[in-house]
Amino acid sequence: MESLLRLQNSNYNTEIYTKLLEKIVWFSPMLVMNQYFTGGIPLEIGNLSHLEILSIPGGSLTGIIPSFVFNLSTLNIINLTNNSLSRSLPVDIYLKLSEREQLYLSFNQLTGGLPANVGNLTRLKYLYLANNRLTGELPDELGNLKLQKVNVHNNSLFGTIPISMFSISTMKMMELSANQFSGNLPSTIGLSLPNLEELYPGDNRLTGVIPTD
Repeated sequence: MESLLRLQNSNYNTEIYTKLLEKIVWFSPMLVMNQYFTGGIPLEIGNLSHLEILSIPGGSLTGIIPSFVFNLSTLNIINLTNNSLSRSLPVDIYLKLSEREQLYLSFNQLTGGLPANVGNLTRLKYLYLANNRLTGELPDELGNLKLQKVNVHNNSLFGTIPISMFSISTMKMMELSANQFSGNLPSTIGLSLPNLEELYPGDNRLTGVIPTD
């Protein structure tokens, strides 16, 4: 039976959770660790060697996302949405995330951009980075992935949207609004994105018309 650790809706600080994690680290939860607390991400999480889902949304986490979070080889889903995490993600973070399927980091204060080696996330399906402070251009290497949903709404990303992103046949939802993207949308969207259900290009600096086919 798969183990489940759920620490939810408890408004405790990191020190209290750290002491708890020191006691239950042997349990090695395999599914969910859903917590609500303030402060930094406890170092003890790095010892949960069988953790598959790390979910800490809607809390008051601060500081950087420590690299050990991304070194857990069994971790498939990371959800740190709606906290106050800041600074840029380490460049080598993408080299350690090749097995990740879902990454949710929206509603934080992350800065910097997406490096080209984001293309190493070969199993990634969902990429949510909305409502941060990201800058720069989206790398062409995103087109190497089999993404189903990508959300970069409300950042400060600019430049043209990589043409490679419009060739991801698995793509179902693409949320690009409220940035500074420029250029045109390709006229072949309907052909190259056969599974696309939702496209949000608004509130950018795009020119031309949205293709209807």
